[in-house]
Amino acid sequence: MHIGHASNRWQRASGWLIIFLVASVVAMIGLLVEGTATQALGSTPHRQSIQSALLSTSTPVPSSPAISPTPDQGPVKTQVTLQGTSWPAGSQVLLSYDNNPDCTVPNLTELSPDPKPTAGSDGTFSISFPWPSVPQTGLWYICAATNDGTASSVASFNVLSVSPPSLTILTKGPFMPGETMTVQGQNWFPGGWSISFALQPAKSTGSFSLEETATSLHNGTFTPTPITIPNYLAPGNYTLVATMEQQALEARSSTISILATPTPTPTATPSPTPTSIITVTPTPPKKSLTQPPSPSHHISGTLLALLIISGSMAFSFAVIGAALLIYLLRSRSRPSAPLALERFDEADG
Repeated sequence: MHIGHASNRWQRASGWLIIFLVASVVAMIGLLVEGTATQALGSTPHRQSIQSALLSTSTPVPSSPAISPTPDQGPVKTQVTLQGTSWPAGSQVLLSYDNNPDCTVPNLTELSPDPKPTAGSDGTFSISFPWPSVPQTGLWYICAATNDGTASSVASFNVLSVSPPSLTILTKGPFMPGETMTVQGQNWFPGGWSISFALQPAKSTGSFSLEETATSLHNGTFTPTPITIPNYLAPGNYTLVATMEQQALEARSSTISILATPTPTPTATPSPTPTSIITVTPTPPKKSLTQPPSPSHHISGTLLALLIISGSMAFSFAVIGAALLIYLLRSRSRPSAPLALERFDEADG
């Protein structure tokens, strides 16, 4: 009896326990579902961020316009190549520079690349320009914007020197082909950049490349470098041109005069002299100082003497004849005078 009654009570207790456990599980499941729904309804920003993340993975977001200068540092007159990306296709880009990154007036100054860059269909452009003269070293800023102002970008350029690169010839000219001159440079890119040289004739765009090169030091200079004048250069005026690798920097020297190479005087080469037979020629006897004059000279002197004597005699005869003639004429005129007197006396008588 007791055993059967206890068994019935155990069965009832077990049944209630099972019902309690089932109800508890159902209640817990309901609470979990309700809490999850409530959390989902109350987390709208989180849901939106997830949706944004999903959207970003499915739809590409357009990037902002950008500019990148190469190189991004150097002295004034550095040749800068500016690359632009992600610009509106076909838009014209205006370029300026400023010492402040806000790129606002009155410090904003227009760069003058000509023509102005225009973005292609892929949104890119490329343009080169020399960095302008500025009053101070340090960071300056390239300001780029479309002409309608809908897109803009800023990039920095570090000005290392307010003076452009220079080239100085330390050797006094003029020079001749084969001679050596020494050059030195300042205000170049610092630290191991290679510099090449060429000679450009005056009033010409061509140039003659030289074998010598120089390397920039950490302070932007290069040490005195000897350069040999090529033997093939024609005489005239030239300019030494120094160019840094990537052609970002260039400098020119003052005018160099190259003279013509003097033409050497040819040395006479002695030719072999044939051996000749010595012929002994008898020496004629020396003439005596008292040797009589030659017959021709003697005859000429005789004729001259005869002519002088004949002339003298002819002159004498002429004088004598003239005197006799005068005398005769006077003699004939004398008797007529007394005859005239007699005739005068007769007339008186």
